[in-house]
Amino acid sequence: MPMSGRSPGTAGRLAPMTSWRDSTPEHVQAQFDGLFGLGLDAALDMLAKRKEFYPFGIEARGGEAVMVGSEPGLGDDPESQAVLDLLYEGGRRRSADMDAVAYVCDVRLREPDSDAVRIDLEHRDGHALQIVTPYRIKRFGRGVESGQMSVSSGVRRIWG
Repeated sequence: MPMSGRSPGTAGRLAPMTSWRDSTPEHVQAQFDGLFGLGLDAALDMLAKRKEFYPFGIEARGGEAVMVGSEPGLGDDPESQAVLDLLYEGGRRRSADMDAVAYVCDVRLREPDSDAVRIDLEHRDGHALQIVTPYRIKRFGRGVESGQMSVSSGVRRIWG
């Protein structure tokens, strides 16, 4: 995946969700857990190798996870929001074939002042979460250190 800039409208203060699992069916939790793990691992790997990444999606289709990038035509260095918009559009077109989706992007937090990986999760059954995980790229290319994640209600973009 190509390199990118920061997503506009970056996450600031998040209203914490105390117990999303209490109101979320187990099959949705399992899909969200799997998509979140895949998304965070891929993002941290790209950050360790390239120090940045373009937004990408992971779609859960019939028990399989498929990573999706933006479609060609955005140029050599597109804005992150333009990439996300194309990912959302493609997700809506494929929504009949998906059970859940994760959209992963690199954001800048205002408080605390930090870079973070934002993962927006959505399920066809109506559930949506946003998980933000701060990170720090270690000196001398020694990898990426992630911080305490925050979970909040998400926005339904695909099945909304």
